[in-house]
Amino acid sequence: MSLGKNTLLNLSSAIIPMFVTLLTVPPFLDMIGLERYGILAIIWVLLGYFGFMDFGFGRAVAQRMAKMKNATEEERSRLLWTALSAIFLLGIVAAFILGVSSDYILPHIIDVSNENYVEISKSIF
Repeated sequence: MSLGKNTLLNLSSAIIPMFVTLLTVPPFLDMIGLERYGILAIIWVLLGYFGFMDFGFGRAVAQRMAKMKNATEEERSRLLWTALSAIFLLGIVAAFILGVSSDYILPHIIDVSNENYVEISKSIF
């Protein structure tokens, strides 16, 4: 492929989702309301942070697995299960922190109406 074609593909992969967003967000806002959309945006940000806070386990395991090409299947399996267990435990800790802190965050930091507070609290737990 040529440089111009690759550049066009890269630009279109950034521009097309932007236009789709511009077309779909206003009707979505009308359907769910501004406050719920704001909460959804905050949840998307939190998911992005939690994805970032995997402490590089995914990349580290992939790199270590690639270096273990001559290792036995049992050694590779042990590495994989250790990494999965660590990520699972970190997820449990993060979920616990979010669950415990949501009772403070929702009414004090994020100004949420009573109706949406009940709905959000039920969705967290």
